[in-house]
Amino acid sequence: MSSISNAYSCVSIALKNATVVFFIAATTLTACKKTVQEPAVTPVIPIAGFTYTTIPSTFAVTFTDTSVNAVSRRWDFGDTTVETDTSTSKVVTYNYPIGKTFSVKLAVFSVTGNEASVIKSITLSGGESQ
Repeated sequence: MSSISNAYSCVSIALKNATVVFFIAATTLTACKKTVQEPAVTPVIPIAGFTYTTIPSTFAVTFTDTSVNAVSRRWDFGDTTVETDTSTSKVVTYNYPIGKTFSVKLAVFSVTGNEASVIKSITLSGGESQ
């Protein structure tokens, strides 16, 4: 019977299509006992972005998520007059109660859980954006 002191261990690393692949092998002098291949997870980095359009003669604004590499999102419309002013929709219309400047934040998340965010100030006046 072979003991661990008679085994040889080796690790090799290869790059395949921008994915790191680890090869781990434990061998004896006579035969290969085990080979394991586990690809490393390559992080997906999102880039947050959005556009908005005001609805004339109102304080309503339609926001569109234009982010890259995002699979989910969370909007914060910056409206402190209400308790809940958030959404997870890709395109959403929010009705502001008054005209003033609001800081709108969009946080986006990639398939690997990475997060990015962007904040834009929008000014509503007289029922229209400036």
